Amino acid sequence: MMRDYTQQLDSLVKGKYLVLIGVSEPTADEWARKGLPVAIVDPRQLKEGTGLSASSSGLGLFNKAPHPNAARVYINWLLSKEGQTAFAQASGYISSRLDVPTDHAAWRVPIPGAIKTYTVEATTTIKDKVLAVLKEAFGAR
Repeated sequence: MMRDYTQQLDSLVKGKYLVLIGVSEPTADEWARKGLPVAIVDPRQLKEGTGLSASSSGLGLFNKAPHPNAARVYINWLLSKEGQTAFAQASGYISSRLDVPTDHAAWRVPIPGAIKTYTVEATTTIKDKVLAVLKEAFGAR
């Protein structure tokens, strides 16, 4: 567990680790484009599927903002098809809107039955299932 994405990838490139979980995909993509030995595994290739996270999906409006109408106009645009397309392509993530293209990061499109890691169920009911998969993949300790 490291907080620094550069340190994570540097450890991978130097062979200290063979696999990274939870790395910054945009940073890993950048390193791969530079020719470093980094690749993201398309989770659709894994029998376990992929997790689904709400990361980078938060949106808030300040209470008593100096220009609340301007913020509302921006939020309305950001949540529109045009705004979500621009955001998704700039961030490398996909939108929750079904009418926004996903071709820039098709491997991120959640597959049916994907584990939603940000739910109460994920931290209680399916925790043992996830731990079993991790133990199988990385060995029991």
